[in-house]
Amino acid sequence: MSFFDRLEQASSGLIVAALAGIVSGIGWLVRRVFTNQKQIELTQMEIRHRDKERSADRAVIEEIRTDQRAFREEQIEMRTEILSLFRSHNDERGQP
Repeated sequence: MSFFDRLEQASSGLIVAALAGIVSGIGWLVRRVFTNQKQIELTQMEIRHRDKERSADRAVIEEIRTDQRAFREEQIEMRTEILSLFRSHNDERGQP
């Protein structure tokens, strides 16, 4: 058997091995792409969920700020009324 005969026999085996490698590589790539697609979808769902939570949190914070402003306004009004009562009481007694 000559060198060329052996090369010819080996080449068919190498071609089959190369084709098997290419097919398995394509299979791995397709599986990897689909897996990444699922991970991307899960990440996007998580981002949407977090955005909804942030929106709800912002609404609650705005409500707290509104309540706080109203409370401050009531405090200012109460201080004004207390000062006016104190001044009117001192005026009645003739004190400065």
